Amino acid sequence: MCRDKLFAHERYERCAAACRGAKHDRAEHESPPVAGRRFCPGLRNTVVLLFRNLSDRHLAQPQAARSQDSERSAGPPGQIKRDIRASISSLAAISFLFTLGAWFHYQFGWGYKIHQQTIANTVVSFGFSMLVFDTWFYWFHRLLHTRWFFKHTHRWHHLIRTPVVWSNDSDTLADNCFLQSYWAFAYFMFPISPIVLLAHKIYDLVTGCIGHSGYEYAGRLSLPPSPLISVTHHDQHHRYSRCNYATHFTIWDRLMGTLCREHDAEAARNIRGTINLSAVDSRLTGQRRRRFTL
Repeated sequence: MCRDKLFAHERYERCAAACRGAKHDRAEHESPPVAGRRFCPGLRNTVVLLFRNLSDRHLAQPQAARSQDSERSAGPPGQIKRDIRASISSLAAISFLFTLGAWFHYQFGWGYKIHQQTIANTVVSFGFSMLVFDTWFYWFHRLLHTRWFFKHTHRWHHLIRTPVVWSNDSDTLADNCFLQSYWAFAYFMFPISPIVLLAHKIYDLVTGCIGHSGYEYAGRLSLPPSPLISVTHHDQHHRYSRCNYATHFTIWDRLMGTLCREHDAEAARNIRGTINLSAVDSRLTGQRRRRFTL
């Protein structure tokens, strides 16, 4: 019992020191504060913190973050309920668009077909679909951020400056008609199996939810200059609104000059903080296992 308390105290002290170091780094680089952003020390804790995030986001935020940016931290009253209701209707619209494209593909033979599914063309079509959807999403997303479209369609999604996982699909019907209509038109752009397209949509849904959670989960895979999107990337989009429009990769944002100028430095700090805390968690877990085997 005493050793368990000692391990818990040691882990707390190390995590607190890491958090203090991260805050000190942010002050030195004069980066804008990220309201309520904490980075968990392992896959197990990632899942725990992610589901805690479903219930109430701003209650878990540091007092300093709430005092410096109270409006962005707290968000509108009833945020979770609002996002859940909007997500239900959005997912229904996305399902309709996906089913409509598959129905025309099967019933009338419209679009490109893969006559024999192999491992090679499955991997290639999945990867190519990610590239095409990222292009589709980037340019329509930029269109939705023009003055008229933002006011009448996309503003709903940006009412939350500090999003939660439910915010991923909290969109209007017009938003979905632009951004999510890809799932109906993909068959007309390149050969892909509906099963592979469905797998891509599931990947997009899962990474999108985690991308709105505020916790870096990909680790070194999204460490800049990796082209994979980090959670920090979309976090900055909700914070500043006029940057970081892509959804899978940073390629288009880099090419078009819409990547937040602080993205690489901030993402690297956040991801390295996650990696360091994960290492602490792994060492403490290993110590416990050795203790029980003695």
